[in-house]
Amino acid sequence: MIRNTNPKLALCITMYNETEDDFKYTMRGVLQNYIALREDPYTQFRSKDFVVVVVVDGMENIPASFL
Repeated sequence: MIRNTNPKLALCITMYNETEDDFKYTMRGVLQNYIALREDPYTQFRSKDFVVVVVVDGMENIPASFL
């Protein structure tokens, strides 16, 4: 059986030379917005309605802790 899993919202985050703290700050904000959408009865968001894609532009500038 094939189910419809099309997201209602797709978020793309690009990274180049952010620190680990910068990335955590960004992801914390994404999570807070996700929670707000889930708790809002008018949006009727479910977990499969939200997709986050992280695009890394060049591995040489990414801190080793990300690898």
